[in-house]
Amino acid sequence: MPIPLPIIAAVIGIGSAAVGTASQISANNKASKAQREANRIQREANNFQSARERQDAVRDARISYAEQVSAQESQGVGGSSAGRGALSSTSSQARGNLNFMDQYNLLMDQAGASIGRANRYASKANTAGSIASFGFSAFGASGGFGAFK
Repeated sequence: MPIPLPIIAAVIGIGSAAVGTASQISANNKASKAQREANRIQREANNFQSARERQDAVRDARISYAEQVSAQESQGVGGSSAGRGALSSTSSQARGNLNFMDQYNLLMDQAGASIGRANRYASKANTAGSIASFGFSAFGASGGFGAFK
């Protein structure tokens, strides 16, 4: 007895849905892995940039400090209370700038981690949607609710 055409079509439909679902899941996993790698590389690049900015800030603070010492000495006020206060202010501002950069970098790292988690959850949602779609396709191909008669 030959197999009825609707059953052949249903089997082909289920098979192609299964292959499509598996391909989509695989692609989602690869995309998620690539996104994690891109995020890691971006964090590394940001860390290098931050290190450069810190070096620049420290160098600028040292130059400013040295210029102030030189100016105070040339004006004969080196070691005075006002001179020491100015030098202390320069050091304090430099520390404040470095603390700000550290806090900013921490927040950027936290934001990157949150974006990474969001991407992973989106990938899992897409995978679950693919599986659900496959299930609905199989259910429909098998006759849907009419098969329960």
